[in-house]
Amino acid sequence: MQLGELVRLFEILDLPIGMINDPNSREAGLAALIAKTQETVDTAVKAKSRLDGDFTLWGEPLIAKHIAEQHKSAAKRITDMLGNFASRFNTVAKLNNFTYTMAEIENLGADIAAVRRVMEYDEFKNACADNVNYLTNIELLPIGDSLKERIETAKTAFRKIRGSVGTDGVFGETAAIEINGEMTEVKNAYIDVYFGEHKKRRLTATEYKRKVELMDSAAFANLKRLSALEEILPASKLKTAENELAALKICYEITPETLKGTHICPKCGFTLGGGDPLVKGAVDRIEDRFDTLVEEWTATLLNTINDPLVLEQKQYLTLEQQKTVDGFVTNRKLPEKVDQFFITAVKALLEGFDAVTVNGTELMDKLVALGACDIDTFKGKIDEIVAGLSKGKDKSKLRIIIKG
Repeated sequence: MQLGELVRLFEILDLPIGMINDPNSREAGLAALIAKTQETVDTAVKAKSRLDGDFTLWGEPLIAKHIAEQHKSAAKRITDMLGNFASRFNTVAKLNNFTYTMAEIENLGADIAAVRRVMEYDEFKNACADNVNYLTNIELLPIGDSLKERIETAKTAFRKIRGSVGTDGVFGETAAIEINGEMTEVKNAYIDVYFGEHKKRRLTATEYKRKVELMDSAAFANLKRLSALEEILPASKLKTAENELAALKICYEITPETLKGTHICPKCGFTLGGGDPLVKGAVDRIEDRFDTLVEEWTATLLNTINDPLVLEQKQYLTLEQQKTVDGFVTNRKLPEKVDQFFITAVKALLEGFDAVTVNGTELMDKLVALGACDIDTFKGKIDEIVAGLSKGKDKSKLRIIIKG
């Protein structure tokens, strides 16, 4: 029996050498050896599987490609040498057929060390993958220079620690604990930033209730109906305010603890730099704009209706329509509820007009194109523009409306 080689094999496999040295314990020693060789083969198969798969972290290989190829070869040699160990040496007597040389045993030991290093990297990956993936998800977000620098510092530390795994007794799990501490600090800093921004850009339950009340308010309903008079009222102003109100989102359940498992809010999906509006005081400001629009549009309607030419058209309205118009002009304020009848009455009153809409920018461009000119040339250009607008129309009923 090649006892020296077997003793060395026991040492490499971390088995008590007394189990092979003592003839009385060799039966148990062989059983332990067979179990250990099978365990070693299983580990080698796992190691090769890891190397053949996605063995990366933070977008970089855990083991350099050329070294990974060497480790895969080591795993294959282990399976070749120990794969059928149990069938070849299933009795103590058959150990007399053990013919591996000391050099082959030492090479096996080097291969086992390589496989163990792969598995230490696997432990390292499993232990810190969550934090690495978290920082990977946020490093390209608009998080500010300070936080970006901290991520780069953590990445540098990660690479250094990664390189130490499996060397000088550095275990993968121990290395992960070290880098996880640094990455967790960066993660918590991001959570503070994100939570603060989320709070600024999401309505509370109370604020959302006010938003709903504003959308259901009489003022908003009246403005929506008045916007049908787009010939004289700038409906785009209402649409802009309405869109801003709609953009105010609610989310108040998220906590910093929730963000430890996800870098974005699972409820509303808020992302930094996503363009979400600030919500503090937003409902109040939009409500003020609605009130201002009510005043502006009331004044515009009164000025339009009080035009003598317009009032001449009143005789063609029904008695009910005339009463509605007269009530508005007399009270100088809109009905408490602007209904479709009011809108129809105003539209009927304005039907005698021949309205021409002029784009203010285009009008200005035509005048600017004149360059420096005398008064007659300037007046002539204005007359030319007016003549073009009024051609073929009844000038007494024509109304020119300039819009920006």
